[in-house]
Amino acid sequence: MAAKEGKTIALKVLVDKQRNRVLFVESGKDFVDIILSFLTMPLGTIVRLTRKQGQSCGIGCMDNLYQSVENFKSEYFQKKILKDMLLRPKNSSEVLCRKLELNIDDTEPTKYYVCYNFLYAKYSKFGQHKCNSFSYSNNMHCGCGSLMSTEIFLSNDEVVDAAAEDGGLFVKGIMFMVTDDLQILPITTETSFTHLKSLGITGRDVLDEKSINVDVEEIVDILRNSFLLEMPLTEVLLQKHVHETLQVSKFQSNNTTQAKSRDTASFESPHIMIKLAISKAQNKIMYAEAGEGFVDFMFSLLTFPLGSVVKLLDQSPSLRCISNLYKTAEGTALAKHVRTASKAVLLSPMVPQPPTYITPVVSGKLIKNPSDSGKAEPLVVAVNSIPFGEFVTKPAMFMITDDLVVTPLSFISCISLLEKENIPMDNIEVRSVNVGQEEVRCI
Repeated sequence: MAAKEGKTIALKVLVDKQRNRVLFVESGKDFVDIILSFLTMPLGTIVRLTRKQGQSCGIGCMDNLYQSVENFKSEYFQKKILKDMLLRPKNSSEVLCRKLELNIDDTEPTKYYVCYNFLYAKYSKFGQHKCNSFSYSNNMHCGCGSLMSTEIFLSNDEVVDAAAEDGGLFVKGIMFMVTDDLQILPITTETSFTHLKSLGITGRDVLDEKSINVDVEEIVDILRNSFLLEMPLTEVLLQKHVHETLQVSKFQSNNTTQAKSRDTASFESPHIMIKLAISKAQNKIMYAEAGEGFVDFMFSLLTFPLGSVVKLLDQSPSLRCISNLYKTAEGTALAKHVRTASKAVLLSPMVPQPPTYITPVVSGKLIKNPSDSGKAEPLVVAVNSIPFGEFVTKPAMFMITDDLVVTPLSFISCISLLEKENIPMDNIEVRSVNVGQEEVRCI
């Protein structure tokens, strides 16, 4: 559930009056939990939230990829629900994030439905073996023939209880310092003076204290500017308009000669073959022609949690302050404050997967069991029986431009693109290349 309209969090902000910039923010665990929750968010959610404010998300070409999914007709997806899964991807930490003081993610909580017989399987003539499925959608049919219209819940008591001791969700403690580039440190005299000294602050005459209330919209602004600027807190809290942009990596590498060697390269990891239409004169990729496997991969990027993307890119400098945030959660400075159970959630967040083994409880709550427990029956997700990551209809071919606009393949559209770029057809070379693990990181 998103934060209520008008709700805010109070912050104390130390400002450098001469340079009109934030030196650091003093805050309790509520604000720190919110900032750290960025790492759990799927890329598609970040795109959607920033688009609601009429802004680009700032993550390379993810806006174009998201728009491509929006523009795709439902017939191009294996099931209609898959389009919704990409446009409103689930956060594997949604239960925790709904308890944030300001939860900027307005994605609806995941709902599960079973038939009436499932809850009373041992008393039912159908038995557990037929009532062994649940659905994300209301009124789907169960294996026993009944409608799955009874809403149930997954028990997350252990997660909630772990955070109930002092109210913190990802961190525990009273007061923290959040720097302008999103490094988080416990408040101590030494860390405060060391930080000020590193910024060249030696006297009190340039310091000013401000009390600022931030709302959901400003939290989204901090998230977006974390990919674009070195000082996102200054940009948002002091409304300083820094005219600075950053182009994060695109589909095409700056070293275009790499494309020439890929068709003969061998990959130890699984790879997908695609075809590139290349302008020989400009040595530039005009577009890629690919089947459903590559497009499934491209669309699945929208479901990747931000923390996993940072980890995959090895905390690339191109991610600006988000890399600092990741290092904060990973480093020793907050080691005593980051909850043990939360560390993996922040540093290696997973794409949510349907629970495989659960035990029915008549009270209407489902409790997940380990898959090797031998005590629970496996549940099959009826509405999404397609393996995760398989989204588009098979077989199909698609056109992907260099800025990640994906459309069903149309040769007329290809010709129009060449005409727009003033590229003669006889100047185009088609080259088959293998896309492997290294190319995935580049994308």
